[in-house]
Amino acid sequence: MITEGAEFDALDGRVSILTNDGYTTYDADQDVAIVQIKRAPDDGVMNRIKIIFSIDGASVTSIVPAPGSGQSKTYTFNFTGYNEPDGVSVAPIFVASSGQEKDGIIMSDVIMPKTKINNVDIASMLNLSQEYS
Repeated sequence: MITEGAEFDALDGRVSILTNDGYTTYDADQDVAIVQIKRAPDDGVMNRIKIIFSIDGASVTSIVPAPGSGQSKTYTFNFTGYNEPDGVSVAPIFVASSGQEKDGIIMSDVIMPKTKINNVDIASMLNLSQEYS
């Protein structure tokens, strides 16, 4: 048990939400949110990340594939049936050599920008998966 904890302590990796180029936004007319995530260069094993939307004081989470080390990736979410998100945050999910996963801490938390989105790729939209209160 102690070795396992030490193994997770050695995991490293940072992810952040990019808001400067307009790739992170919510469009109320289309019920669509787009979130762009940047992963810092690292040697860790981070196959997935957790994107958490704050909606009316509750959290709605989606677990998605992580960007590669040093890369950015944009995720599109279908918000049909949900209210507008107030904010969005991201946390890494680390994989230890044993194959066990561990959620990292929230590394980026932003107020959700709201703008009109053009040319949404409906086929690539993700559904929100889990609700937490």
